[in-house]
Amino acid sequence: MCPECGALLRPYQTNYDRWVYLASRELPAKDVPSRYRWRLIPLLARHSQVPTDFVAVRIGGLAPLPGELVVPAHIAVCPSPDASEQVEQARRDDLRRADPGDHGQAV
Repeated sequence: MCPECGALLRPYQTNYDRWVYLASRELPAKDVPSRYRWRLIPLLARHSQVPTDFVAVRIGGLAPLPGELVVPAHIAVCPSPDASEQVEQARRDDLRRADPGDHGQAV
């Protein structure tokens, strides 16, 4: 359970041997700051097509289309004030990267 909002947390092992708590529903990529976008990749049993587990992989490199569904980290949907501030800062960082010529300075 999230200590801030009480939501049920879903821990997933990442592809680099860490753990991440993911939200319980997918959202369009445009609604999730880039640092909080994940995909769940199924791990198949040997000689089988049946997934036995999932590994969380952060989306990087080639950005998803705005409407493409991603699994957000829990913090991206947590209503706590601290989480909301971190997510808003991540959104501002994404906007700054998208428009590197604008540094917020008036001329």
